[in-house]
Amino acid sequence: MSAPLLALAGLRFSYGPRRILDGIDLELAPGELVGIVGANGAGKSTLLRIAAGLLAPDGGSVALGGDPVARLARREVARRIAFLPSGLRSDFGFTVEEVVAMGRTAHVGRFAPLTGADREAIEGALRDAEVEGLRGRTITTLSDGERQRALLARAFAQRAPVLALDEPTANLDLRHAWALMERIRARVDAGAAALAAMHDLGLAAGACDRILVLHEGRARALAPPREALAPEVLADALGLRTRLVEGEGERPTVVVLGRVGG
Repeated sequence: MSAPLLALAGLRFSYGPRRILDGIDLELAPGELVGIVGANGAGKSTLLRIAAGLLAPDGGSVALGGDPVARLARREVARRIAFLPSGLRSDFGFTVEEVVAMGRTAHVGRFAPLTGADREAIEGALRDAEVEGLRGRTITTLSDGERQRALLARAFAQRAPVLALDEPTANLDLRHAWALMERIRARVDAGAAALAAMHDLGLAAGACDRILVLHEGRARALAPPREALAPEVLADALGLRTRLVEGEGERPTVVVLGRVGG
């Protein structure tokens, strides 16, 4: 049996005296999209940064394809997991094509010339994220939705088997948010895997195979959407009164009724 693309075991992390993560276990397989939900400060971004090798945990382990991240060179980590941070902005006048080409740095180095394989990866990423028509535009002139698609294309260009996405649909309207998740879903269905922090519960229910619900540093749930987004779970973790209703196919959606006690 092959190793999972990403394996987190017993992760612990603190900022000073405050414990952010306390014993998180998660394995991610090819073809799987796992969402992370939780209140602000629940540790979603921290967990993604640890998974991507950008933060070292206080305890526990992270492995990519069976190899401990702590033993891998930074470039090798970047070949295995692509990280999309939340709210990334740029004041530099790079074109969209130049930004997407930065995703190949893990393979060719910062100043090395691009190969045919690199060009193929860049073109495929532009196409898959539907930003081919924006290739000559500077990143600073794009709308929030266009910029997010361009940054997603950069992550796609890495051709890493794992995507770590921190609020990939932040600041997008619902139509553009769904379109972006459809692009991520297509990449996952083609054999990659993704771990994504999300605030939109309905979007998480409709797009994800499993959902990790973080609460007070621990996993309140790690299960398919119908179980992870059950009203009692969301009442504990988010302080919300909710109802699960049937969506299209076998996927539920979440209706927020108000605050617990409100």
